[in-house]
Order: sequence, then structure tokens, then C-alpha cells
Amino acid sequence: MLHERWLHELWDALPADPGPGWALMTTAGSARRDMAVGSDLDVLLIHPRKAQAKEIAAITDVLWYPLWDTGSKISPAVHSIESILELARSDLVTATTLLELRYQCGDGDVVATLTARALEQWRGNARHWLKKLDASVEARNTKSGEVAFLLEPDLKDGRGGLRDAQAMYWAQLTAHPAIEGAEEEPPGVLTDAANILIDARVELHRSTAKASNVLLLQEQDAVAAALGYGDSDDLMLAVSLAGRTIAWASDRFWARVIRRLDKRRAEGPGRAFTINGDFSLQDSMLVLRADVDVDDPTLVLRAAAAAAHHGAQLDRQSLQALVAADTSMPDPWPATALKALVSLLGAGEASVPIFEALDRYGLIIRVLPEWANVQAKPQRNAFHRFTVDRHLWQTAANAAAYVREVARPDLLLVGALLHDIGKGFPGDHTDVGSPIVRAIATRMGFAEPDVDRIVRMEELHLLLPEVATRRDLADPRTITNVAESVGDVDQLELLRALTIADSLATGWSAWSDWKAGLVDDLVSRTRRALDGHRPAQVSGFPTAEHRAMMSQVHGDHLAHVVGRVDGCTIAAPDKPGLFRVIAGALSLHSVDIVSADVWTSDDGVAVDDFVVGRRVGGETNWRRVEADLRLVLAGEMDLNAQLAEKVKTYANVHRTAQSAHPPKPEVLVDNGWSRTATVVEVRAPDGIGVLHRMAVVLERHGLDIRHAKVVTLGHEVVDIFYVNRMDDLEALTDLAGDLRAVL
Repeated sequence: MLHERWLHELWDALPADPGPGWALMTTAGSARRDMAVGSDLDVLLIHPRKAQAKEIAAITDVLWYPLWDTGSKISPAVHSIESILELARSDLVTATTLLELRYQCGDGDVVATLTARALEQWRGNARHWLKKLDASVEARNTKSGEVAFLLEPDLKDGRGGLRDAQAMYWAQLTAHPAIEGAEEEPPGVLTDAANILIDARVELHRSTAKASNVLLLQEQDAVAAALGYGDSDDLMLAVSLAGRTIAWASDRFWARVIRRLDKRRAEGPGRAFTINGDFSLQDSMLVLRADVDVDDPTLVLRAAAAAAHHGAQLDRQSLQALVAADTSMPDPWPATALKALVSLLGAGEASVPIFEALDRYGLIIRVLPEWANVQAKPQRNAFHRFTVDRHLWQTAANAAAYVREVARPDLLLVGALLHDIGKGFPGDHTDVGSPIVRAIATRMGFAEPDVDRIVRMEELHLLLPEVATRRDLADPRTITNVAESVGDVDQLELLRALTIADSLATGWSAWSDWKAGLVDDLVSRTRRALDGHRPAQVSGFPTAEHRAMMSQVHGDHLAHVVGRVDGCTIAAPDKPGLFRVIAGALSLHSVDIVSADVWTSDDGVAVDDFVVGRRVGGETNWRRVEADLRLVLAGEMDLNAQLAEKVKTYANVHRTAQSAHPPKPEVLVDNGWSRTATVVEVRAPDGIGVLHRMAVVLERHGLDIRHAKVVTLGHEVVDIFYVNRMDDLEALTDLAGDLRAVL
């Protein structure tokens, strides 16, 4: 290298050979041979311990000043072996610098001695340095953002950048037991990824004549052309994938190392918990149990949701097992798959690293083939800060904060995930995205009215911010146009939440107090225009088949339990507590209720339709469910006692872990939604028998459930009950309090 030749020439120009104990070496990029054009030349001169200041100055004047005179950027340091080792005892930068030394001139034994003693000192305080390295990685990543997903990434200091790769190398040199087996990727994979970033950084320095490490949009075309990429999109795809590789390896590496360091100080290994029968959680890692059915196509999403809600990472062997299973999602999806996806999205920020893990192993595309078109796709404007896929993950994560402000949180979360999916295809992303979103939402198993809502979210996701910032909100015609486009209040609330989530995920300049105020003003005016225009019940429930079942109900006995793979329909004479009994009986048989519709005819016959999740241990025996229902209704079985025993047994056997993000219970009681009924809306953590407990409270207050909509999001339930009208404010307050108490 040219600078090495200069150093040798300058050393040869010294008035005399300095003799033993003097040595010149390079460090950092020069030592690693990955020095960029604009990087500083880091040089270290080691002198004997008793060297005089005059001797040192005579040598440094000859070495440093000619380099400075050429305009070269050099960072020189002068030490004895003892002084620099003393500094390295407390300074991380110095300590890591001494791990990468390259001999240039002088006494070679000095370099060998310093290298050996520095490594010994580094390993002698390994635990301390590993903690320091981890903290430095976290601080740097927080400050500089992500190489993989930012449109203008910091190639050196960003998350997944060159510093992260170097930090793992330095950690390996500690030889601490916590390092053993902590690597996520083979060394060659990381080297290849780092080389892509090094090439881009070197060319960035050369083409701009600057030492910046941030690959700005305006510099990407020149860098791509110089490196032989087809265009800047090809360059940024390579950079993104390299950043993902390094970030993935770094995140997993440090999680394992720090967990092991902390564990060694604990009294024993962490407790293992069973989650939903198929997974185990230990030391913040979610692992597939040995007897799990890896051919179950819903397993990927269920594992992802469980990991996100317990603040865990997906175990590497488990991810590899999911890849090896090579199962594709059926069309339409099983109900448990959609439930798991919504649950994963509902975890908010905790979902993002899980999506990264699925992406790293190609599992997102297996679940959603259309995702291949947005994977690592850059957005060619400075307004956005993320690649398309990361923007969609972040929008969904942001939307999770607003699930309690909309009537259908599941539609909000899925709509947020898909709202920009059209950017992966030619043409205007809103126009081309509409049929794609419709196809995906239909395949996911949403009912047609719900599919329409998700599609409208995609079609109108820019409506509110554009109108709010570009139109006169005092003009009645503006509000009329928005109201006509939106259609009803529920759609308006979905769009408002999506607008906020989307804007926050776009960039810091995309959302402000000013813009938020305008959007809120527009939403308020539009809501008044839509007052009373709530969506009609168009779910198609009860169906003709349901009505036929109801017509066959006679007498006081339970008439029909028609079971199917994904649920059951129950028709029976309506009576106080019927829903409570049904919900309790299903819980008794470990039936995981995904959703439920309840309706009572004018002649007193009720039909309850349940969609259920995958049952651990096989399919539900609906005949046994029916038999137990008959016993309870006949007063021959104590349902409460049976459920209490069930909960106790489950807790003792499975020792189930608690969610890392438990939602707080919320109860809303409203008389404004119906002229003849009181609407009770409950949002609370899911659990064994939670629906039964709510039904008990409603029954105790003398309330008859006329219609119900039950939705389980995985992490929480959103249950809406239409009950007989209650106009007594005190009674309404007591009802809400009692419901909160049992939740």
C-alpha cells in the first residue's frame, strides 16, 4: 500500500537507526487492509520506557511532518509498551486497537511483545470487555440507524455495519466461554457481507472526495456505476442484504453472549416454560418442542407470535426446522394462521426483530409470496427513511399502539402491513396494490366485507394527510367528499390510525404537531358528517343453514352441536346463562376460541357459531362437548368447579410463561350505538375461561346476550356484546367495574 511505502521511506530517512525497543506500526483500517480513501492513517510509534523526550521528538518530527505536509490525514500515537497497556486497561478504543497491529519498521520483537501482552490483558478481563463491547454496539446502532433498512445508511457505524462485524471479531479474541457457539453465521458469510460494505465505502470516499460513511441518495448512482452494479437499486439491494446478514449475526451473537454472562452469575439455569403446548421458552429463546408437528403450515406464524409476545428470539435450530419442513400455507388460510399473524402484529415493536428473523430464513415469502417483490426494495425519495419491507413492518408495529381506538384492530394491523405492498410492482402503488391486497386478504380468510375494508385502507391511505394539508377544511364540500369516500365512521377510524402509523414509519419530517392537528380536525369534521352512519351488519350471520338448524329446535333440550375442523355451530332454546355455559364447556375441552357470533331469533332460539384454533393433542371431540353441555344445562355437572380444576391443572403441569406485553383490561359500556340495546365492549388479556368469566358477570347483572362478536387477537380478546338495554348510569358503572375485576 502507498502509505506503507511512505512510512518505510521516512523511517529510512532517520538520521540513525533508533535501535532496540523502537518500532513503528499501523493500526485500525490500515492494519486490517480495509482502509478507505478518506480514512485516517492510524500509526503507533513505540519507544523504550526510558527514552527521553528529545529522542522521541527527533524521530516523530521526521515521521509525522512530511505526511502532514502532503495533506494526508494521519492519527499518530506515541507510547512505551507500558504506557499504552496501562491506557488499554480502561479505554475500549485503545484496547481494541491493540488487537489489530501491523508491523512496519524497527524492532519486530516490540510488535510481537505488545501484541502478546495486549491479548493477554484483553483476555484477563474478558467479562468486562464483552459487556463494554455490547454497550458500544447498542449505543452506536441507536445513534446511526440501520444499514439494511435506511435509504441513506451509515456503512460503518450503522446497525449491520462494519463496526458490528469488527466488534464480533474482537469479542471472539477474548476466548471467554460465553463466546463458544455464539456465532449465528459462518465466518465466510460475514466476510462476504463486510466486503460489500467495504467496497461501497471505499468508492463513496473516492467519488465524493469526502470521508463520509453515509451513502446518500445523490451519491448512489455514481457508486453503483463504479462498482459495476446495474443501477443504484441493485447496489442498495446488495448493501441491504449485507447489512441484514451482519445485523442478524450481531444481534443474535450479543444476545447469547450477554445471556450466558448473566447466567453464569445466577444460581442455576433459567426456568423452562411451556407455551401453547408447542413451544418452550428458556433464557429468552423460543424453541420448538420435540413433539411439535413441523408440517403444520400455521406453525411459523404461531411460533413468531409466541416469541414476540414473550420478548424472546426464535431459536436458530427451530428456524432451521421450519425451513426444512417446507410447508406452504393453504388457500384459504386456517383460522389459527390469521389469528397468529394478527397476534404477531399486535406485539408492536417486538414484532420487528421477529419479522427480521423470518425474513432471514425466507419464511415470510413462504407465508406471503407477494413479499418477494418488496423485500429490501429501496424507495427513491428522501421523504422515506426505510426500505419498503421495513416500512411495512414499522407501520404495523406503530399501528399496534392504536388498536384500542378502532372497532376492528385486526383489520387495522393487517391493513397497515399491506398498505404499500403495491410498491413492489410496476405502476402507481395505490392502483396496482388494490387487487393484490384483495387477493391476500381473501386468502388469509377474511370475510368479504372485511376484505373490502382492508382494500379501502390501501386505496385511501393517503387521503387524510393529503386533504388535511392541501384543502380548505372549512369548505363543507371538502368534508362531504371525504365522507363519501370513507363511507362510515369505522372506516374513518381505521384510516386515521393508519395515517399516524404510516407517517411515523415514513420519516421524522412526515409527522408533526401541525400535521396531526390538521388530520384530527379533518377527522372530527368528517365524523360529524358521518354521524349515525355506522356500517350495517353484513357478515351474513345467521346463514340459511343456521336458520335451518334453529327451526329444528323444540323443547328444553340442547338441539344441535355441529362440529367441523375449524369450529362448531350450536343451536338451542335461549335461556339465561346459555352463552356462559357454552363458553365454559368449550374452555373445559381446551377449545381455543378464535371468534364467535351469537344471535337470538324473535321466537327465542339462539344460534352460536364458533371458529376455533388448533387444539393441542388432536381434533376436538364435539360429541363429548355436546354431552357435557347437556349435563350442565340439566344441572348434573358443576361447570365452575370443573373449570377451576382445569385452570389449576394447567398451571401446575405446563407452568405457562406470561406474555411480555400483557394488555391492560378495558371495558366500555355505551348506549349510543343501538336504540334497543346496551353495547358492552371488552378488551383484555386472553386466558383460560376468560369468555366464560365475562359471561358470568353479564348473567349476574341480569343481562341477556342478544348479539355478540368475539375476536381473539392472540395477545388479547376484543369482545362486543349487545345486551338488553340498561339506562341506569350507576348500574352501567357497576357492570364495567365487575367486568374489570374478573379480568
